[in-house]
Amino acid sequence: VHAVALFFLDLDDFKTVNDEHGHDAGDMVLREVAQRLSQAVRATDLICRLGGDEFVVVVPDMDGEIEALAYAERLTKTLELEVVLPGGHPILVSASCGIAFTSGSELQQLLTDADIAMLHAKATGRHQVFDQALDSARRRQAEETARLRTAIESGEIVPWFQPVVRLADGAVVGAEALARWPEAHSQGRDISQVIALAERTGLIASLDRLIYTQAAAALVSGALGTGIRISVNASPRQITTGLVVKEIAEVLAESGASPSMLAVEVTESAMLTDPVAAAVHLAELAEMGVQVALDDFGTGFSSLSHLLALPLHIIKVDRSFVAGIVDDVRPREVVRAIISMSENLGVLVVAEGVETEAQADLLRSLGCPLAQGYLFGRPMPLEDWPS
Repeated sequence: VHAVALFFLDLDDFKTVNDEHGHDAGDMVLREVAQRLSQAVRATDLICRLGGDEFVVVVPDMDGEIEALAYAERLTKTLELEVVLPGGHPILVSASCGIAFTSGSELQQLLTDADIAMLHAKATGRHQVFDQALDSARRRQAEETARLRTAIESGEIVPWFQPVVRLADGAVVGAEALARWPEAHSQGRDISQVIALAERTGLIASLDRLIYTQAAAALVSGALGTGIRISVNASPRQITTGLVVKEIAEVLAESGASPSMLAVEVTESAMLTDPVAAAVHLAELAEMGVQVALDDFGTGFSSLSHLLALPLHIIKVDRSFVAGIVDDVRPREVVRAIISMSENLGVLVVAEGVETEAQADLLRSLGCPLAQGYLFGRPMPLEDWPS
């Protein structure tokens, strides 16, 4: 049965183009996208730009879902392109597509349905046909997002602190600030799910700022003890856009905390998106006096070039290596190599996930200076930190 189908196209991560390259670059990309779409649709199809980076294609005689998905595949393939900006900088473009069919619906409802399908497509694939299950999922996420926003604004999310110890004598020399939301914990939701929701919905900047602010306050008050460096985590997007530099600078200025007593941890995945931008912004943090730590080192994206290109002060060896060092020579030799290399580069090593005395003893014998894990203490609220 032939029906009218509406295809809602949205460029992926287009905001980054405007933020990092300027609106002239964004306009250039949009012109290229419009030209490509015009060449891809049929003479009987209607194409229009809704605004920003959103485009709509209306097909008056689509023969069912299978044909619609094939048509969406053609549109998204057309928009997989590289646009070279003046100066020779290439930008990779892609798009997600949501599809909705008429069933007596008004145009506005059709647009809404296709928009919902497009948002789902961004999370799961390049194209998605609307159904009521998607609408229910969207409503649930909207409710969860509103609750998370309220929790951030009201300060319900707080940092818990996990000690970092010096292996030579067991002295606590640092702490990692980890976000905790008591309400989510009581409902059986892991904090990683909360952080993932914050990243999907754009609330990660507010969440990170909240933790930065509370960590800086703990530094100023000396609540964790004298000479305890606190490390905070930064999302990959915060690193590559440079927002982390602005946020950290403002928090330090407002709190009066010493930059040298704060460390920013970045995972290696942040290097994959835009390694050049990440290196520039991490260097800015280092110039401020803030320590830079590379977290989860060795988990599949490791590159020795990172150790040369980044202004690193700390490398955190991933817990997956520490878990096997007692019984398996291979992770043991990897950890030994990381420690030796780091010593030569003047970079501190922290072994993560230390849970047994045997692991701690072996790390000491390998010359590892610092460690973190349940053996020395679980993450705890500030009021439970030993005085």
